[in-house]
Amino acid sequence: MSIKKINKLFRIVIICIGIISITFLFFVAPLASHSIHLNTHQLIIQIFFWVSAIPVFGILFSLWKISTELKKEHYFSEIIQKKLTYITRAGIAECVIYSIAILFGLFFIKNNPSYFVFTGLFFLIGIIIAIFATLLLHIIKHADELKNEHDLTI
Repeated sequence: MSIKKINKLFRIVIICIGIISITFLFFVAPLASHSIHLNTHQLIIQIFFWVSAIPVFGILFSLWKISTELKKEHYFSEIIQKKLTYITRAGIAECVIYSIAILFGLFFIKNNPSYFVFTGLFFLIGIIIAIFATLLLHIIKHADELKNEHDLTI
């Protein structure tokens, strides 16, 4: 499979994740916040969902920039390394947001398992994103060092 086909598939996946994220934000999140049956805390829960969307769309934008660099065949560029660093930080920010949401739930929403399933799931997704981005960043930095060393020997 050529890099152009892989890059096209990568962009399709990014667009699909963006559409799913927007759908979740506008349709599923309000239903989830209303299902808690606590009128005083619905707005706060909705705010958690909206705030947590900021790192998600930042990650999608960074992935699009990485795709652009891959299209130019700049596999070990500084831009890719910076974007992977941003993705790592955004994943950690997502974890922090949902940690606060879990603590909020422990204090104010004690008997609602669906709330804890949502927040726990997104907390784990943030951790997974941060770990994989850090791993990819480390691999790309090491490959860039090897490439630069190889370029110097010729």
